[in-house]
Amino acid sequence: MNLHTIFTGGTIGSFLGDNDLISTDKGSPYKLINFYKKNYANATTINFTSSNPYTLLSENLDGDHLNLLIKEISKVLENEELDGIIVTHGTDTLQYSAAVLGYIFNDARIPIILVSSDFVLEDKRANGLINYHVAVEFMKAKLGKGVFVSYCNKGGIPTIHRATRLEPPVTLSADVESVKKSHYAIYLNDTFELNDQYKSDDKNLESFTKLGLEAKDIILTNQSSEVMRIRPYVGMTYPDLDDYIENLAQDNIINEEEGHEKFSNCLEAILIESFHSGTIHVTKELEELTNRAKELNIPVYITGLSNSEKAYETVEEYRKLGIIPLRESSIISQYCKLWLAASNGLNVREIMNCSIAEDWV
Repeated sequence: MNLHTIFTGGTIGSFLGDNDLISTDKGSPYKLINFYKKNYANATTINFTSSNPYTLLSENLDGDHLNLLIKEISKVLENEELDGIIVTHGTDTLQYSAAVLGYIFNDARIPIILVSSDFVLEDKRANGLINYHVAVEFMKAKLGKGVFVSYCNKGGIPTIHRATRLEPPVTLSADVESVKKSHYAIYLNDTFELNDQYKSDDKNLESFTKLGLEAKDIILTNQSSEVMRIRPYVGMTYPDLDDYIENLAQDNIINEEEGHEKFSNCLEAILIESFHSGTIHVTKELEELTNRAKELNIPVYITGLSNSEKAYETVEEYRKLGIIPLRESSIISQYCKLWLAASNGLNVREIMNCSIAEDWV
């Protein structure tokens, strides 16, 4: 078996220093393979290769780093003798990288699996090693192609998730869950059990590469200025759209003066996250926001509305404002989908109207 591991940092590639702080280290990533070789006898049957396009704690992730990762995976995939690729990643932003890679590489001929650890590998509580092991076993079992995440929650069962279906992280927890428990498989008693409730849309588009793009040419703007993302909370106020766009333009001027790569200051879409019941507070401010968005031809989307449950009256209120409910899916994946579409000059409305990389549950 030929396995390539791409190290990017994160807790799985970090160490606890004498100052009691967790830090990344250029030498630390490779200890994962050494740990694996010491703990699993079947490691002798694997030909390990690796690369390290960058090293950072994942809270510092941005579009530029994701672009490096996209190019690295594209290059590694040129090796037709590979049986799989594992990408190590930090838990803080695992869901974002997973979604981006899922949209781009879900048509890959081999599995690409992201692996993280909740604690540094020397910590007995760490799940990094079992996550890596299950990823390797999934590749050996040849149960799926495309992009996945291998993760075992605290006290849970090792699980394989489709990369575009991950829920946002829970406060004070590194656990990973799929939207509506739509995981791909679990690993129990050294055997994989496929989730018989897992389904995908009949007209699902395999990946963004089916839109005429080459994976290696797909990019993200460093900052996702093309997408306004709004989260609900009690007492919230909705932003003034004209002020927001003016601030984007000003940021663009500052970036150019400082010699940074220019990014688009054109807002392409607004994405609203709902409360768990698919509702939001519909106010005069929201009406003003949506009216102005309509004048500027900017679509306003909302996630979190169930396809199968009865809707609340507030849902009808925001529908009347022209807010478009998206199919059941992850808020993070839909944000990344918009970011990718806007960054690559694609028609946002067409992209958001179809399932890509099995993101619709």
